[in-house]
Amino acid sequence: MNLITIGTVLKGWGIKGELKVRPLNVPVEFFRAIKTVYIENTDKIIEKRDISNVKFVSKYVVIKIIGIDLPEKADMLQGAFLKADNSDFAPLPEGHYYYHQIIGLKVLTEDGQEKGVIKDILPVSSNDVYVAEDRDVNGIVKEYLIPAIADIVKEINVGGGFIIIYPMGGLFE
Repeated sequence: MNLITIGTVLKGWGIKGELKVRPLNVPVEFFRAIKTVYIENTDKIIEKRDISNVKFVSKYVVIKIIGIDLPEKADMLQGAFLKADNSDFAPLPEGHYYYHQIIGLKVLTEDGQEKGVIKDILPVSSNDVYVAEDRDVNGIVKEYLIPAIADIVKEINVGGGFIIIYPMGGLFE
């Protein structure tokens, strides 16, 4: 079993023990497709639990987990990570990827210069933005924001572990 982090519990929600979750690595709609989550609490203990209901509130997900029926129980999970088995991820059409497939890829320019590694993805209204981190010759960490649009991202090669980008002016300054 290969567990992928899909969210973090922000707090309890309401009087029925629901959880308010910030999605990580997946779009909010992903939660509608799964029936089971693995809860990793702050002590790193993982527990398999079934989901009975999912609803969306703004950019967050509110889930009801079977067996968590009181707000006090839900509040105890604040800060916990929710995970899903890799087998729960449905195949995507060609050219589409889950966030966890992109995070960790090397960033290469069209002429082969390495520009760091994708560390995060920011879902914004018009398109995603890849957050890449690189270290300069002095070891200072630099962060770059790369718009995930066809004019910039020329290739995503998950199997090869890299993406190729067109380094438009100002992108690495």
